[in-house]
Amino acid sequence: MFKLNNINMKKIVKYNAFDETCERGWVLGHFAKIPELNTQDLEVQFVKLQAGSEKNGISKQKKAKTLSLLVKGKMEIYFKDETVRLEKEGDFVIFDKGVDHSWKVLEDSTILSVRWPSLPGDVVKK
Repeated sequence: MFKLNNINMKKIVKYNAFDETCERGWVLGHFAKIPELNTQDLEVQFVKLQAGSEKNGISKQKKAKTLSLLVKGKMEIYFKDETVRLEKEGDFVIFDKGVDHSWKVLEDSTILSVRWPSLPGDVVKK
């Protein structure tokens, strides 16, 4: 057994990020429906997004930092003074707590995002 945020787990667990148990591709975090994957240490998302998809409004995390890594496709992440284009497999951006952001998917994309820590009520939407 190993522990993730004081939760005992088997040494090996297998799930799929696209199962209904993983809401919008979020596989780890304080909100996880599977008790073994419920943790406040971090949030992990593995998601496929269609071209033209975009974040509704602007949001920021009060305490969590974010890493977004492009697995395939192309997207833009919009910040107050800068636009970051993820267009080559492996491109990623890291941004700190309190950074306003939004995004738009330019072509069908697969994204891996990590936030740490995972805290209820940490997102602020504008």
